[in-house]
Amino acid sequence: MVTIRDAWRRHRSDLKLNYYDPYENDAVRMAKKPGHIPECQFRELLKYWNFEKFKKMSETNANNRKKLMNPHTAGKKSFALVRNKLEKDKETVSSKDIFVVTRTRKPGRSYKASNEDTTSKIVCACLF
Repeated sequence: MVTIRDAWRRHRSDLKLNYYDPYENDAVRMAKKPGHIPECQFRELLKYWNFEKFKKMSETNANNRKKLMNPHTAGKKSFALVRNKLEKDKETVSSKDIFVVTRTRKPGRSYKASNEDTTSKIVCACLF
């Protein structure tokens, strides 16, 4: 069920990114609609995306996401699992250890946001 939910969310996000955001109005959006979605369903989707409550929620979520200062890179893995794995290697695990492990970026992988603030905090955590 989780896999289906995640796939559905990804699909909706891709639809909005590719078929809603690039175009100015619904007439153009309907003309450029994806072929695999029936016209009546796509029209309902456009109504939903044009709804003021949705627009406000979307804007609020985008603004909150921009405020996130030190995003983790643990993915779906819970911090409890990260802590348990660290405890196998060390006797005591501090909050600093968890912060460093969950915020250290993997080499060669591209990320959307800059990590200068996080990197400086990791360096400081490792020094003390």
